[in-house]
Amino acid sequence: MDTDLAGKTALITGGSTGIGRAIALALGAEGVALAVASRNPDREAIEEMRALGVSALAIPADLSTEKGAVHAVRTAIRALGRIDLLVVNAATAHHEPVTKVTTSKWDQTLRTNLTGAMWVCRKACVGMIERGAGSVLIVGSIAQYFRAPAQSAYHVSKTALAAYASALAVELAPHGIRVNMLVPGSFPTALNAPLRDQDEERLLADIPLCRQGRPAECGPAAVFLLSDRLASYITGAELAVSGGMHLRPIVRISRRELKALNEPDSSESLSDES
Repeated sequence: MDTDLAGKTALITGGSTGIGRAIALALGAEGVALAVASRNPDREAIEEMRALGVSALAIPADLSTEKGAVHAVRTAIRALGRIDLLVVNAATAHHEPVTKVTTSKWDQTLRTNLTGAMWVCRKACVGMIERGAGSVLIVGSIAQYFRAPAQSAYHVSKTALAAYASALAVELAPHGIRVNMLVPGSFPTALNAPLRDQDEERLLADIPLCRQGRPAECGPAAVFLLSDRLASYITGAELAVSGGMHLRPIVRISRRELKALNEPDSSESLSDES
């Protein structure tokens, strides 16, 4: 099926690895010129994209800073001429119980997953508004649907990101710009490494299709949502690519294990402040 994406341009944040890389490759296969922004660009990933016969640019950028986010957008526009498609995928996760959350990791999570998304969209969408066209894909997480232990900062960032995507969809619609969310479930990526260390049987019990996803399985869904030909009347939607995991409550640990998460360490004093 013709997606009508050939000849378009795309900026993908966090596009060197995992799901971002898979989306970039799927877009490249459709003839989209690519700009991939990440803290540590992967040369092998860029070469893999170029092998599809499209231009692919690596943009080193710290997307948890306003300067880095703006730099990524400006560099992509200078190289590609414009940004037709924007994929906001850069993310980080830290696993800390609620009474042991560190300020630094809380801030880093929200700045990368939420505020960074705002900085990138705020800058990139100006050009889309001027042209009266564009498509934005926000990569969320099934964490926006349920709460798993020791992931409060990540849950907050992804739940707020879904609200932000809705605001984008409403405000940008009059300018001919569509905004949608891809909501991945459990994938064997670096971001999910701590979860893979858990009992595999327990993890798979949460997934109706009884397996983790493959990053490449996010590619077609992303192409669909980004294509004006295939999804011309879709905006403000959330598409879960989760093997059905979004349908189930997550109970990965026992009640005893859950209680132990926030029990003070023997070296801690209840009067200590951090």
